[in-house]
Amino acid sequence: MPITEEQITELDTFISNNEPDPNEKEESRGISIDDLKNGKNEYKILREKKGPEYEIFGSNAMGYNCYSLYKSRQNKIYVFSVYMQTLKSYYIIEDESWFCN
Repeated sequence: MPITEEQITELDTFISNNEPDPNEKEESRGISIDDLKNGKNEYKILREKKGPEYEIFGSNAMGYNCYSLYKSRQNKIYVFSVYMQTLKSYYIIEDESWFCN
């Protein structure tokens, strides 16, 4: 999905100002199996693309929480947890194992 400079700045600022969530694996347990499969597929596609790139892959709690992938200009891939359109936490993804429960 195309991403604007404003969105890139917001994501990069959030990363700079916050530490990765130490409970990242616990977070994935709240995502449906179908959304995890979708996330894993999106991750594989995103690995091949040049950053920055952003893709929403799942949600829970009636859509209040959503999960997205962000590939930065440095080609690092992050999973973001977003609650009611506000960035909540992020995790650095190095391989597709995060998507396996």
